[in-house]
Order: sequence, then structure tokens, then C-alpha cells
Amino acid sequence: MKWFNSLSVVLIISLALTACGGGGDGGTGEPPPTTVSGTVQAPNGQVAFHQPTLWDVFESSAFASLSGLTSVPDGTPVQLGRISSGGTLTGLSSATVSGGRYSFNLTRLGLTLASDLVVEVSNPATGARMRAFVTRESVDLTPMSETAVQVVLDHIVVTPGTSLSDFTVQELTDFVSAIDALTAANKASAGVDINSTVTTIKNQAANEPQLMTFLMSAGGPGQTTEGPGDIGNYFPLDRPMSWTYQGTEQITGQPPLSYSNTATIAGTATVKGVLTTVLSETNPLNSDRSIDSYYTKDSRGVTFHGDNDTQDVLTPQLVPYLSHRFPLGTGSSFEEVNRKGLDFGEDLDGDGKNEKIDILSIVTVLGFESVSVPAGLFPNCAKVETTITFKAIPSSNGATDSLIVNQTAWYARRGSSQTSSEGRGFDRN
Repeated sequence: MKWFNSLSVVLIISLALTACGGGGDGGTGEPPPTTVSGTVQAPNGQVAFHQPTLWDVFESSAFASLSGLTSVPDGTPVQLGRISSGGTLTGLSSATVSGGRYSFNLTRLGLTLASDLVVEVSNPATGARMRAFVTRESVDLTPMSETAVQVVLDHIVVTPGTSLSDFTVQELTDFVSAIDALTAANKASAGVDINSTVTTIKNQAANEPQLMTFLMSAGGPGQTTEGPGDIGNYFPLDRPMSWTYQGTEQITGQPPLSYSNTATIAGTATVKGVLTTVLSETNPLNSDRSIDSYYTKDSRGVTFHGDNDTQDVLTPQLVPYLSHRFPLGTGSSFEEVNRKGLDFGEDLDGDGKNEKIDILSIVTVLGFESVSVPAGLFPNCAKVETTITFKAIPSSNGATDSLIVNQTAWYARRGSSQTSSEGRGFDRN
């Protein structure tokens, strides 16, 4: 992802600077409570919690990484508790599913996100259960979450000296996301019950060397510097390839504008001593000019090292930065850039000083879905949303005005497509 340095964005920011003034952050108050909530979904054929009905078809998530899951019925009990390294659960609170979801107010319970905090749904009559680590505020109970719990606990059993406390909240979050990405990349379907589904996913995970390396590293002291890698190879920078993007640009108050962009891996280049892959694009984000960009990829993600665009004044102040963070699990999110006081490169208010600009970029994986493009229908594409907030600050009076850019891109794994689509929209606040 490059910075939106096309003329259209510059003009919008210019209008914002000249047309609006004032602004500022206002108000203080108590921070919102920390809650954990999510859906509870089991395989279609699972009888431990419910028998599937026609209504379940409408309850299934549009962004599910594992097909064949349906919501458990309202009233199903969910337990919140501490789990030991041996898997024993000590209950702390209980709730019931309502509208397909459960919820716990952690602040009211005096709890915080932790590596040993889990939610669990179970059926004592059959022994079937699903657990999930409570390491972020949105936690779904699914066979994928149960797989993650089992794999981590199994690793502790076979690795002397390792305990659940060795895993950080971020490490467990990433591992759960990696299992989610793995099921999507394999186009997996639920089995006849929870146990068979979990067994299948565990076998798939065991065959992912980079994922297992990440698990081993995460079980060591402190936060690991490793990542689980690009599971499914959604960003294949390791060989000559070409993609054609069909994009739509939507600016508030203007009709949508369609455009096309072709991106080609065009060899390598050394940038500030780093060997990078060159991505050559004919019309990135409808900028009306070709641009070469430079990337590297490792187990943690894809890093952007800059471009050859002479009109781009912001990128040299930002690079290098992580443009995509692995894994691409549903709901995973990170700050791509958070920088303040950048030189905008122009004096828009005529006082002899260049304006300043703050940039905050958040990248979120919304989930996985099928995408239909001119080249065909491609299942389980990663839907990734990037929200960038530009805050322009005129040097003459210090007033601020904001521009919000939303970009949505769908990525198909290598081998399933060489065609992708993207879209972006602009909102000025």
C-alpha cells in the first residue's frame, strides 16, 4: 500500500485547509469498560448443542473462514474462567447466548485480557466443548478457537519448562488468527462434529513449518520477534507474477469512478542497503502514472521501503513500515503508521511555511469471502480494510481539518487468482 499522494488527495487536503478552520479534541471522561464478546458457532452436523435448521443458513457469517458453521441457539450457557497449563478451567462468571452472541463486562468483573483467560461452551452430556483465549475484545467460539487452545496446551505438555504464562496476549492473538487464516487458505469445511473438525485443523497446522516455528518461539520468554508467516501465500513476492486490479474510487459528493491497475513483480532493487522486490504498477490507486514500489517479506509481514515517485513527499518521511502484518486472521488489526508533524511539502496558506500533517493508518482484516471479478469467482479471499486519517495543520493559525480515506482490498491466495479488486473512498470531517 502506498500513500495517497495523487493529485486528487492533494486537492482535497488543500480545500480542507482553505475552507475549514478550527477544530480540536474535546471532552474528557472515564474510559469505556473492557468487554469481551463474540459469536458461538458449531459444525452443521453437531448435535452437542443443537440440530441445524433452515434458519441456520441465514445465521452463518458472511466472512467465515470455515464453511459449514451455524450459530448455537439463544440460551446456550457460556463460561468465563481461568485455564491452567493442564487445561483445567476455574469458572469466574457465566452468560448465555443472545442473538447468536455472548458478552462479558471484564471491567465490572475486575478482569483484564490475559493469556490464561478463556471462554468456554460445553455440553456435559456429550463432553463436547469449544474454548477460546480471551486476548482481545472480540473473541468467537468456533472449532478454530478450540484448535488453537488444544495446540497450545499440547505444546506445553511436550515442552518441559513451558507454561501458559510464557505466552503473551499478543502471541496467543496471533496464533488464533493464524489458525483462522489456515482454515481459510485451505478452503476448509466443518466435519460432522467439533472433535473431527478440530482434528482436521490440527493436522493441517502441524504441516505448516512456519506456524510451528512461531509456536515454539512464542513459548519462550518475552514477546517473540517471529511471525507465523504468510499462510496461504496471499502476497507472493517470490516469483514473477502479475495482477490486474479493477478499482472504484468514491469521493463524497461525487459519482464513483472505475479504474484499472496492473501490478507486476519486476525484479529486485537495493534500497538503503536492503535487497527489495520491485512491484511495478501502471496506475496505482488511480494516480494516472506508473510507479515502482519496493517491498520485503518475512515471517512478520510485508514491509514497504518506498517508491520512485518524485511527486511523493510523504513516503520518504515514513519508510520503512509494515504494510501488511501476518497472520491475516479475521478481526486482526494493527497500526500501519502513526506519525505526527510531517512536512506536507507545500505552503497552502501563503505564510512562507510548509503545512504540517498527521497520519494515522489502521489495517484490519474483516474476514474471508468469495469475490467475483471478470476473471472468475474466487473463494476465501482475504478482505482487508485500511482506514487512513490525515489531519492537516495550517502553519498560519494551527487550525486542523481531517480527511479520512477508506480502502478495501480483496486478496486471493496464490494459485487461485492473479486478479484482484480494490476500492477506496474519501470522507472529510
